[in-house]
Amino acid sequence: LLLSSWEVSDKTTPKLMQYFYTNLKKGMDKSKALQQAKLSYLNNGDVHRLAPFYWGSFYLVGDPTPIDFGINILWYWGLGIVIMLLLIVGSIVYFKRTKQ
Repeated sequence: LLLSSWEVSDKTTPKLMQYFYTNLKKGMDKSKALQQAKLSYLNNGDVHRLAPFYWGSFYLVGDPTPIDFGINILWYWGLGIVIMLLLIVGSIVYFKRTKQ
């Protein structure tokens, strides 16, 4: 879980989360990804929103191991196409039988 100790700014949180998820996709463990996201925010964030109030409330609870994003999206597309083909063929067969 990624939690916050206090209500966070809607202006800074999206950028911080973008850095966090980018780091997760690079294969970093969750705690390292959050640490690097905070550092990236400090290096690239709005100069008026660099105080710890804007980025320091986030912390992790639970399993810190990296997330495996190795699932290939092409597999899902292939499965979707096969299901659509089965539905089309099934519809054609059904309509041919009901016309006879």
